[in-house]
Amino acid sequence: MKNILGFFLSLVSTSVLCQDGQLDYSFNPYVNLNNSVISIAEQNDNKILIGGSFGSNNNNIKRLNVDGTTDTSFGAVINFPIVNDIFVQNDNKIVVVGRSPSYIKRLNENGSLDATFNFPGATINGWINKVVVLNNGKIIIAGIFNQIGNIPREAVARLNPNGSLDTSFNLNLPPVTGIRAMDVQPDGKILIAGQNDETSNQYRIFRRYLQNGTLDTSFNGDEEHYIYDIKTQQDGKIMISGPFDDYSNIIRYNVARLNNDGTLDPTFDSYNIPQNGSIYTIFDIAILDDGKYIINGSFSIYDQVTSNYIAKINHDGTIDTSFNIGLGPNDFVHETYVQQDGKILIGGNFTTYNGNSINRIARLDNSLLSTDPYLLGDSITIYPNPTKDKVDIRLDNGLETESILTIYSSTGQLLKVEEFTNRKTIDLSFLTSGMYVFCIKNGTQINTYKILKQ
Repeated sequence: MKNILGFFLSLVSTSVLCQDGQLDYSFNPYVNLNNSVISIAEQNDNKILIGGSFGSNNNNIKRLNVDGTTDTSFGAVINFPIVNDIFVQNDNKIVVVGRSPSYIKRLNENGSLDATFNFPGATINGWINKVVVLNNGKIIIAGIFNQIGNIPREAVARLNPNGSLDTSFNLNLPPVTGIRAMDVQPDGKILIAGQNDETSNQYRIFRRYLQNGTLDTSFNGDEEHYIYDIKTQQDGKIMISGPFDDYSNIIRYNVARLNNDGTLDPTFDSYNIPQNGSIYTIFDIAILDDGKYIINGSFSIYDQVTSNYIAKINHDGTIDTSFNIGLGPNDFVHETYVQQDGKILIGGNFTTYNGNSINRIARLDNSLLSTDPYLLGDSITIYPNPTKDKVDIRLDNGLETESILTIYSSTGQLLKVEEFTNRKTIDLSFLTSGMYVFCIKNGTQINTYKILKQ
């Protein structure tokens, strides 16, 4: 045990081993990617799909196992120069869109082409950016196109489950529109944002449509700026990001929260990301279960804190300093995806993270505070949380195995190390009120939890 403890202490001497925002070393994506990861999706079995522009030999889509290794059973051949978006249907079929002569394909779970999907083709000046599969199996696509088959459709279209055009749906957008961002809200309403950049007729679009394709006149979106991402919260409020510095003439740098009617939510502010055209912007927002957000893009500072390309922000827009990325990625992050277990996948053009070699896809630790006992499967329980002076830790794995508990402050300072077998009551009376990080090492597994001391 002394050797194990000494080894573990040598690991934790970095003071950030178990902090949120650090690399999850159980995920080792040894994949040959020579360019950006743009899209990430997770299957029901927790396998991970990635798409982008990372090499023609890979067809620009790959599937990874839970540990990040390549799933060699996935045999997709799609011939897409770039994959922009991936959506996994409830039946585990996979819809892929991007830049390609066919623009959209549906795959079976093993990666083979779904022969029942018959997209009629499109006249496209660019590509398809976004895809969402509705609960009824119909498919909404958005991007830069003006025709599906021989039927005019500008920038947004809805397909039937078999890939044919749903002719009952038409947004009647103005010509030469490019849609970059789209979100289908829980009530079926559709948010879109885009633009026309032709010199003689420039305009921006930020609108909401009803399920039948008619304009929702109750939505008051500001159509003065580019919007790169739209995400709807469970409470109906809307997060947007992009290269803007105001919303409805009120200063908001690159990220804003809106009420459900499109008006600005004044309880959320953005904290002075420096503006320099398109050099500083936010590409993507991920909404976490605790109401916080992960933002990523081309920025290097947020809320006066150095934060290269990625940051975690609180519900009011201030930076969450407990999310410690260190040096972070060395290049742009294009996509953030929150997995079912709360961990964070990031994809982009980076090749290192906090000085560690990592090739354009990485997973970060992200523990969430809960008022219920923390459970790791059926084996670990930590309770109560929040707590006043002590917590009970119980391992119910049926084995008399020794574990090591390490407690850190929210800034990464090592506070306590204890060894225990199966069950332990930990005295926290020596700690002041605040958030603390518990790391439990059992065998080769290290698990991280946040505990609130009241």
